[in-house]
Amino acid sequence: MRLSIVIPVLNDGQRLEHTLTQLQSLKSHAVELIVVDGGSVDNSVDIAEALAHKVVISAAGRALQMNTGAQLSQSEYLLFLHADSQLPVTILQSLDSWYLSTEKWGFFKLQFDDNRWPYRMIASAINWRSSLTRVSSGDQCQFFRREFFEQLGGFPNLALMEDIAISKLARRDIRPCIGSSHVLTSARRWQAHGWVKTIVFMWSCRLAYCIGVPTTWLAKMYYGKAKR
Repeated sequence: MRLSIVIPVLNDGQRLEHTLTQLQSLKSHAVELIVVDGGSVDNSVDIAEALAHKVVISAAGRALQMNTGAQLSQSEYLLFLHADSQLPVTILQSLDSWYLSTEKWGFFKLQFDDNRWPYRMIASAINWRSSLTRVSSGDQCQFFRREFFEQLGGFPNLALMEDIAISKLARRDIRPCIGSSHVLTSARRWQAHGWVKTIVFMWSCRLAYCIGVPTTWLAKMYYGKAKR
């Protein structure tokens, strides 16, 4: 296998079916689909068993679920995908370029599935910030060469901010490869709570994390505010 796509899920049945269906064509190109369920009570597992190569049940928690999926994978590259996101159609060309350049890690630019101007503005700001700081979010589909991922120790065992934490670890070693194509991700959290309030909330969480607030406390705030 060239690439393993690891998808952590928790009661994501409707979105998961759409995401896995979009990935079916990759199966014939040595791409492995792994779903790690965190204890769903909907039909997520049934959908995953029908459409993925491997399905495993674990305790809930994105970092734990993604690390579990990585341990089960058979590929040189690992890509971590949220259930409500869609990879660029150019993913196979991107994979070829990673091999040619032996990239260690990276992520994609972000685009929301709502094309109204506030969401275009937010996506542009996220893309600018991640390019400048070399710190990406999980919505940007982080990918790693397996050897480098293991060298980093996988995702830090945090209740939240595991994507930020592993980016900061990885950038100490080498700059990321930033894909020119865009990942399409759901704007539902921003729509549900209002984009201004969500920006303030997201940055408050980041600031709290930076000053040492425990991620277990942040996770209670985050998942209470916007269910995964």
